[in-house]
Amino acid sequence: MLNGTPVLQAPPVTVNLTAEGTSDWIHFGRLSETDVNRKATGGSQLSDLTLQGGATRKRFWGNVSNWSNQTWNDGTPRATEG
Repeated sequence: MLNGTPVLQAPPVTVNLTAEGTSDWIHFGRLSETDVNRKATGGSQLSDLTLQGGATRKRFWGNVSNWSNQTWNDGTPRATEG
């Protein structure tokens, strides 16, 4: 479970997961609700999602003006994005 304090600022336009996630990163939902890409050399340090209370995965289609584009060049199964 993640805990933290919300940040009240707009997200960056682009997030480079390779630069940000030097140990590991995971990206959910690129093409479908079940699509998962992760850092090829991260050793799966970050676990898959654990859904609670009968929840199902959904892709975010909300306020697209506040989306960040995610890029990477060290992923699997998709090696690069962006």
